[in-house]
Amino acid sequence: MLNKGKTKLSMKDTIILGIKGGFANQLFQYSVGYSVAKRNNFSLKLDLSFFNETKFKSAWRINLLNVEIIEANISETKYLKNENNPRNYFYKFSKKFDLRSKYNKATHYIDNEGFKPEYRFHLINTTKYMEGWFPKPGYFNEFRHDLIKMYTPKFRLSEEYLSLLNSILTTDSVSIHVRRGDYVDNKIFLTKGRDYYTAAIKSVVQKLQKPSFYVFSDDIEWCRENLSDIHDCNFIKLGNNNADLEEFFLMKNCKHNVIANSSFSWWAAYLNENPSKIVIAPKVWYKDAFYQTSLDNNPSFLINWITI
Repeated sequence: MLNKGKTKLSMKDTIILGIKGGFANQLFQYSVGYSVAKRNNFSLKLDLSFFNETKFKSAWRINLLNVEIIEANISETKYLKNENNPRNYFYKFSKKFDLRSKYNKATHYIDNEGFKPEYRFHLINTTKYMEGWFPKPGYFNEFRHDLIKMYTPKFRLSEEYLSLLNSILTTDSVSIHVRRGDYVDNKIFLTKGRDYYTAAIKSVVQKLQKPSFYVFSDDIEWCRENLSDIHDCNFIKLGNNNADLEEFFLMKNCKHNVIANSSFSWWAAYLNENPSKIVIAPKVWYKDAFYQTSLDNNPSFLINWITI
């Protein structure tokens, strides 16, 4: 990990952000930490302990973007977090009734599950340890232009990427993202199938005179088998160590986006700088009733995009 502290540093006017999950999760989390720190003129430090486990090491990806990374040390995170057996009864009781105690410190902010913004988020103006998934663009929309500048590659881009980018920039390009892999037989997420992509492509064709479709997926063979007869498409599968990020930035640079029920392509569409972009998103993302109801009740997550 980067800049791992060995001595306890000043905790005044600091946000420590717990980072976990995949690339797009990291973008949500960093965006929130950056926004709170920027709004208050605080320092931002990251708790990257999640990635110390061998199975998660390769998931750490935003270090390949143009973001500032200062890692918090263990003493700093323990000082701010609930480290007094947080799974015990007293912790659960304190959290349920929002009572402050040694089990539920005021310095430890845990965002709620789902898509509903918390009123107390915008009241944060003191040193905190923050954690959560944060799929709430209202938390960071005011700094979108900063994020667009920061969320750019600082690694060496492949020749294959540069060639595809040229094609994307010189056509009325439309990215199509198909998420399968870990979604197939998933208990929470739906796998969006041929019907959704047929409807999305049809909608785009009605709006654009000569669209060029670029398909990105973790199962590109399924896409070739199921989408080839709907419309002419370019099926993209890069083969280098940073292929996932290069494909993300190709999607982001397309003029329009058809996204999956995936935060990966959500971010590509959100960072897309085309002021007249068309973004088509699924209306239903989840099998899980709690998350789908939360999404339905908080449509700002889909930013007035076209939903199918």
